[in-house]
Amino acid sequence: MRITEDATEAILGVMKNNQLDPQKYSMYFCNPPGGGEGLAFNFVENEIGKHLKFGDLNVILALDVDMEGVVVDLREVDGRTGLVFTGEQYVSH
Repeated sequence: MRITEDATEAILGVMKNNQLDPQKYSMYFCNPPGGGEGLAFNFVENEIGKHLKFGDLNVILALDVDMEGVVVDLREVDGRTGLVFTGEQYVSH
């Protein structure tokens, strides 16, 4: 897993706007509550999982989440800007 610098800065901006100190909170990726399909993420103070760091952003992957080869990028799609989960071959930075 990799998070681009643009995406990292955007996530840290959201955390700042919501008064979530990046020294205290981590972005946590997990399976959706209730067993749904897809991927969920939220901000937590402490959680068991694989711990990663991207600049000032701390990330925790739940033990049952496989993000190998996934890149989180910030992009504009159809006039809206947000996080996009893609493969390394589709990211130029």
